[in-house]
Amino acid sequence: MDAALFRNEERTALIESIENMLRPLMPVLLRFGVTLEDSHDALRALYIDEISNRSRAQGRPLTETRLGMLAGINRGEVQKLLGDREEKERLRQEKARRVEQASAVISAWHSDKRFTTPYGAPLDLSLVPEDGFRTFAQLVEAAIPAAPVEEVLETMTSTGCVEVHSAKFVRCSSRTLIVGAERLAKIARLGSHVSDLVGTVVHNLSSQRDSDALLEQRLETSCRVTPQFCDEIALYFRERSMSFLQECDTWVSEREQVNAMTDGKRVGLGLFYFEKQ
Repeated sequence: MDAALFRNEERTALIESIENMLRPLMPVLLRFGVTLEDSHDALRALYIDEISNRSRAQGRPLTETRLGMLAGINRGEVQKLLGDREEKERLRQEKARRVEQASAVISAWHSDKRFTTPYGAPLDLSLVPEDGFRTFAQLVEAAIPAAPVEEVLETMTSTGCVEVHSAKFVRCSSRTLIVGAERLAKIARLGSHVSDLVGTVVHNLSSQRDSDALLEQRLETSCRVTPQFCDEIALYFRERSMSFLQECDTWVSEREQVNAMTDGKRVGLGLFYFEKQ
């Protein structure tokens, strides 16, 4: 077979695989109002990022103009994509910092005996110095010295875990820091889990030798089965996988600290159950 033709068939097969990979995401994108343009921008940004990283790794960083030529967009679009990416990263780090601070404060509020009742419930805290009352500022200082009190209070108020009453005192209304955090965590998990899985498959696709391939196993029924049997299989897999993962976790935990390496790699194992028509 002609090499160019074979290469084109590989490219076509890869595009079809990408379509199959993205198809389950379509209902979610529509549900959350992600437009075609949003998706296009995200893909273009990834292209620019990958091309830029490759060129730097090869010791020949590219100009914005050259990046645009390779990606098929103009220099202005490259600048916008790079700027948007930097801004998103800045906002992500800022949010992570504020959440980390608020988490430390709410943890101290429930565990530090100076800020709890004799029964362990968090005390109502004054917003201004007042004889005989603990203040919110004292709590913040105890949890994270030098942290901006107003900023921490704003974060905790906006996430619904505290209530401010009469602008005089603050009450802990929930030990859960982020309202809607469960859904946000699921959305983030979508990215991290799929990224890990795709990373393994891509690694194996690029491996020249079988010995270099990472673990990639899959089990599927040979025929369509009843909903009742689906439930039975799901329960069986869940019970057996929990036991297996606990065993793996124990084995790794006993050995990882003595094998820690600052510039080493994080490794793991992922299991998931699936159903399809």
